[in-house]
Amino acid sequence: RTNGVSVDSKLKSYNTSFMQCGSGSFQPKVTLQNAGTDDLFSVDFEVYVDNVLEANYNWGGTLAKGATTDVTLPVIASTPGVHQIIILVTSPNLVSDLN
Repeated sequence: RTNGVSVDSKLKSYNTSFMQCGSGSFQPKVTLQNAGTDDLFSVDFEVYVDNVLEANYNWGGTLAKGATTDVTLPVIASTPGVHQIIILVTSPNLVSDLN
């Protein structure tokens, strides 16, 4: 279901918001949804670990209105332990996300 906004990306799901990291690294996997009415061609992801920006990733492809795709983000190095993970989706089709 779209929201009537022409360009809008949505992080539909990701594999965890808190992670027990024993190996010193992890690789987030997310589901991206096109919540706009126009096809989605690119978005930027920002990955924060314990409120520190640890990675940026640019996704490119073609995602039709309402469609989803799974995206594997880069490996993030981290210390062993429990960490809070925040993943933001920004700049759909290289424009500001209105919501």
